[in-house]
Amino acid sequence: MKKVTTGLLLALVLVALWVVQGPVMRIAFGCVAFAAVGEVVRAFAQGGLKPVRWVPMLYAAVSMPVYILVGPGVMLPLMLLFVMLGMSCVVLRGE
Repeated sequence: MKKVTTGLLLALVLVALWVVQGPVMRIAFGCVAFAAVGEVVRAFAQGGLKPVRWVPMLYAAVSMPVYILVGPGVMLPLMLLFVMLGMSCVVLRGE
């Protein structure tokens, strides 16, 4: 129940930031994305999988500044680069 309440509260804050717009919203969305990726990686680990932790966390940290500085046109190639990097880490680990 605690996670549901936290999620609803966070959703309300993000909707309010969406209405306001601007750099504060972008920073908040970046922080939420970083936290969400951390939760997903943690859930995979609790499920018995061995996720590569640093690749998605790095992508979450890098994606918003790249989006702000370069624009949306570079996001798909950036995502594909990180997907290939994550897959390469899994293959090189021997799993």
